[in-house]
Amino acid sequence: MQWLLDWLNTLYNWLNKLDGALAALVGGLILAAIVGLFKFALIPLAKKVFRKVGRLLYPIASGAIILDRNVALPRYLKSIQRVVGRLRNPWLVEGQELKDIFIPLSATTKAFGSERTELKQVFQSTRCVVLIGEPGSGKTTALKSIAMDCIHRRYAASGNFIPVFVELHQVMSSGVSLDDFVIKTFQDNGFPRPRRLIKKLRKSGQLVFLLDALDEVDDKEARKRVLADIRNLMSSEKKSTNPCRVFMTSRPTGYQGQLSGLVEKTLYMADFTPAQISKFVNNWDFRPPKSQEKLISVIMDRRPILEICRNPLMLTIVTSLYRETDYQLPDSREDFYKICIDALLKRWDAVKELESRNKFLPALKEAFLQGLAFDVLSDWSNTFRITWLSEKVEAFLSERKRNDIEPEIFLEEIIRSGLLGRLETGEVFFAHKTFAEALAAPYLRNKPQILIERWSKDPDAWIEVCSLYVADPLTSIDDIEILIEDAKSRDDWPGLLMIAGEAHTVPNHEQAWIGTTLLSQRERWPTLNRRAITALSRMKIEPQALLTAMVEEGSEAVSQEAIYALGYSGKNWAIKLIVKSLTEEKLRGTAITSLAALGDSAVPILRDLISTNSDKEDLLVACIGVAENIGSNSALEVILPLVWSNEASVSLAVSRVVMVALNNAAYRQSLESGQLSLIKPPSLSNDIDQLKRWALPRFEAGSDLVASYYCKMIDTVAEHVRVSEDFPDEILEDMPADLLISIIIMSSEDLSVTQERDKRREKLPGYINVGRERVKVDAVRRVVSLRSYEKNKSLWARAKGEPQKDIRVEETGSYVFGGISLFVTMAPLVAAILADMLTPWWLLSIIPLVGVTIWYTKDNKDFIILLVGPAVIGITPGMMRHEFDFTDSKDVVYLILFISFLSIFGTAVYAAVLLGGYWWLCFILSAIQPFFPDILSESYIVFWRRSNPLLTLLYRLST
Repeated sequence: MQWLLDWLNTLYNWLNKLDGALAALVGGLILAAIVGLFKFALIPLAKKVFRKVGRLLYPIASGAIILDRNVALPRYLKSIQRVVGRLRNPWLVEGQELKDIFIPLSATTKAFGSERTELKQVFQSTRCVVLIGEPGSGKTTALKSIAMDCIHRRYAASGNFIPVFVELHQVMSSGVSLDDFVIKTFQDNGFPRPRRLIKKLRKSGQLVFLLDALDEVDDKEARKRVLADIRNLMSSEKKSTNPCRVFMTSRPTGYQGQLSGLVEKTLYMADFTPAQISKFVNNWDFRPPKSQEKLISVIMDRRPILEICRNPLMLTIVTSLYRETDYQLPDSREDFYKICIDALLKRWDAVKELESRNKFLPALKEAFLQGLAFDVLSDWSNTFRITWLSEKVEAFLSERKRNDIEPEIFLEEIIRSGLLGRLETGEVFFAHKTFAEALAAPYLRNKPQILIERWSKDPDAWIEVCSLYVADPLTSIDDIEILIEDAKSRDDWPGLLMIAGEAHTVPNHEQAWIGTTLLSQRERWPTLNRRAITALSRMKIEPQALLTAMVEEGSEAVSQEAIYALGYSGKNWAIKLIVKSLTEEKLRGTAITSLAALGDSAVPILRDLISTNSDKEDLLVACIGVAENIGSNSALEVILPLVWSNEASVSLAVSRVVMVALNNAAYRQSLESGQLSLIKPPSLSNDIDQLKRWALPRFEAGSDLVASYYCKMIDTVAEHVRVSEDFPDEILEDMPADLLISIIIMSSEDLSVTQERDKRREKLPGYINVGRERVKVDAVRRVVSLRSYEKNKSLWARAKGEPQKDIRVEETGSYVFGGISLFVTMAPLVAAILADMLTPWWLLSIIPLVGVTIWYTKDNKDFIILLVGPAVIGITPGMMRHEFDFTDSKDVVYLILFISFLSIFGTAVYAAVLLGGYWWLCFILSAIQPFFPDILSESYIVFWRRSNPLLTLLYRLST
């Protein structure tokens, strides 16, 4: 270090011997060179060196105690986020972000009356779950959403969880145990030596095992091995003091309760409600003249499409077809697949560039894909080698005598259609297994014996192909009867019912025989799965007597499934049976879902039930549940008058449903603009009048009538919160932020009682969903409790407009701050000149500043604008934290400003050293600028966060 001090001393003496002007310029240039050397050469070089060394050492050191949680684990989570955060969509080259289109998924369970439960709630209350769902019901998406919630710590109330997303078919193909595959998953995602940390995480219960698609493990021996590994995992976790969570998914055909002794719950993926369908569509963008409103209207007005769209995958296809093509939306599942496949095989013809147009007929490509799908399903593997696929293409073209087609070009055009995808490893896969099944069905047309052979050998793998095969109008009735006879011979009643209910035609005598036989052989009812019973309601001749007996005389599980199936019927007798089930507690949950499946067709039924049963509390609450599941304006309009019900449970239920619906801007607008017909309320209490005076200005609710509804709902929910022994988190789930804060303020009026109840309760802080985030409710309450009730009301009433998250100086204030900063920085130089310590020539160091000022203001004739240049230069120390991109012209300007500041800053520092004492205090404004939250962005400086807790709270909840 001595040589450096000697060199600096020599430089200092040499500068002192120079003339003032020359010394100032040289000093400024040297300082600029030093800063430039560090910022643009040494620091970037050091970063590259550290990154290089880090890459070399990381694989060795990643298992170290210090690095595993702080370096390796974040890298793993970041990698997993890329894996689970995107969904495959054949319509989009880059897929879709899960967060952009995801809506919360629900599941049902027989043990609790098939009541719908969001999977996020299941995660918090249950540690070992099997999720069963039909193709496209959202099983994989559900696991991915749980993984994303773990990564973003949305379950912070229960702990920090580390997700392990495993596709079980990969475990099968890898040949290793599930435990070893978990280690491999960590290693493949940026954590080379994870064993020690995995052991710790399992011991503390922080790992979340997300095991996807047991049904895709088609090899019987491999399935036994995989199931044994899963059983061992669940058993060991069940014995643990802090068990990890295990979630597994499967199609119904792939799981027959093999883990029933170990899992806490077996849940069934619930179909989308009309409200969920609307919410999903509203997450998409459409180019005019297409719009969310038009698509929702088409879906809701056409019952066949509404039934299809209750499946998440089918809804995604419908939305993609409507958004990306001019195809008309058909009325059957098999037609949807046909149109989707046709549209994907043709879609490149819409591209204007001639070189991007398709060169081969869609029919030829589809014929190849049909044969490929059959081969892949016959020996199912989720991925296959590109070399094997190339051989298939060559064989296909040779068989068709198409020597004029180059196999590589033909294959590339098929892959870019989106029906097939390609991994980074070069392997190829079907975009979704259902596409392979939809392509295999027409391949087997007029070949029923081949289908029967495959179906008999592996029913789980071929049931969907059978479904699409019999639904195809081009499949002959004779071939359908061959499948029916085969199912009879094998005593396969679930398969038999599926064919009878989903085939495009079935002889009447067969349908009659099925109804009569099942009515007399009731011991078969418990062996029928949900899809089989649902197929009964789809038969051309519905077995009314059989389904009625199942509802009224079957076990609870059978009754649940029968009520669920009736939701697909729409016949008057079925609706009457559903309505009757609303009055029975055990069947009510499923009856609500089934009645809501009718969409707006159920609105007249609801109106009649509400008007004729005003004294039946349970039935009214059930009607509110139906309207919530429908979610349309007309359904919500029917239940709005119940806000004024004398029954507290009814008023609370409808208040919560309507307030959550107000998250939808379109619904809020329709309510506040008077588009919905509202009844005149009874006289309001003084409490509600008081609420109306201080809370409603924030909502701008419109007429006094609308304001009365707002006030009544807020007061109802606040009263419930106030009297509850435990804070009712579930009531406030998904509540709009402005209503939420009003409710909390109202419920905290008697603070002494509230605080005393908190002490007695001694429970963990509650969390609720606000938008897509989880918010700590008790923290919100504590913020409110810090102020008096009157103070809270006063602050909230004045909280107009959207508050800023920061205290910032904008426009003129920014220039004033910059001017003061530059003036104070120059003060030591001026003082040194006046004290004859420096010659006036040192003032020439401001030449770069003057030059930049003139250049900066050259296009403005206003003399006052000349002050802007120095003011902007005065806040350039903040550029120390700026990452320069010299392809951006704005960054070039920033660099020039920065160098201009350095020329005066260098001389000022030198002057301060000569003056001694406390002159260094003049540089405080410059020194603290790099620590500001933001600077020189849209001409403002951000200083600190707002201190008003209510305004800050509103901002955080709203964004």
